[in-house]
Amino acid sequence: MKYFLLISVVFFSFTLSGCVGDSDSQNNINEEAPKETLGLEQHEEPVAQELDDGSVALLGPGSELSDNWPTDIALPDDIIITSATYEASVSKHRVAIYSQQPADVVHEFFKGDLEQQGWSVEEERSIEEAYGIIAIKDTRKLYVTTIKDTTGIGSQAVLSLEG
Repeated sequence: MKYFLLISVVFFSFTLSGCVGDSDSQNNINEEAPKETLGLEQHEEPVAQELDDGSVALLGPGSELSDNWPTDIALPDDIIITSATYEASVSKHRVAIYSQQPADVVHEFFKGDLEQQGWSVEEERSIEEAYGIIAIKDTRKLYVTTIKDTTGIGSQAVLSLEG
């Protein structure tokens, strides 16, 4: 668990590498942030990509959570889902989000909401402007990594749920 944040940040970078560009931001982003600095490509529909196990990943702004996303894990209101996958064969979810809120605010949202929903926060880490949570509930394990966005506006987070 010592390298959890480092590995999560690397994973997170690869997850979002295809979702960031130079176009205007998505229309539902708060107008206070200049669109040209957000760097999110505008998509009418998320891009579907078939994975090796036959499941489908939705990539890009406008992606949606699978119907199997648990109701006891909330997402902040102001987010854009930049990718969402569900691997039914191993019951694993991965969701990447973008928020205009700072990384520490998004981190505190997840920590507080998970505890309110009965999750046990087993580990919490922070390194500069990167934050990590490992939470357990029932037979499920959730990893949440939140980092400052590279544009300097807002933050990005990856949630990985197993079980």
